[in-house]
Amino acid sequence: MDRCVRRRGIRSQARGFTHSQAVNVTMPHRRIRQWCVSGISFDKGWLLEVVMSQAINIAKAQEAIEDLWSPKVLGRVNDQYVKAARVQGSLTWHKHDNEDELFLVTKGRLKIEIEGQDTVCLGPGEFFVVPKGVMHNPIADDECWIVLIETVSTKHTGDVVIDRTRSIDEQLA
Repeated sequence: MDRCVRRRGIRSQARGFTHSQAVNVTMPHRRIRQWCVSGISFDKGWLLEVVMSQAINIAKAQEAIEDLWSPKVLGRVNDQYVKAARVQGSLTWHKHDNEDELFLVTKGRLKIEIEGQDTVCLGPGEFFVVPKGVMHNPIADDECWIVLIETVSTKHTGDVVIDRTRSIDEQLA
């Protein structure tokens, strides 16, 4: 498939972008152009807003994530972010005082320790919602791929800050 940008009916080359998914790009001079893309790798410095008229390939997104416990925002549904992450080991005990958090396993196995309750064990295709205010600690003995659905205000590790904590800006990058 050739690489292109459609602009006023004209085709022009755009590095890193191919057909299949439309994305609005706000360029530094504030013009918005329609780019055709198939991957999730974009030039840095461009503010991207994915137009959800095409499917997002979660497996491709997860393959592109390099750092463990570093969620990346794939999309937004109302006031919820849909995030993808690769995890292994233990994150940290934390809670989200005002937000529920959904964990969906796409590959591997995830355990979620819940304060005062039995550990929840998830396999591929299974999800669990941690209610707001509940202390929890996600753990993956081996590498595990997950999708998170969280309110846009959800801090990665609640009020606990560790070296693995990622800001919303880092998750959007």
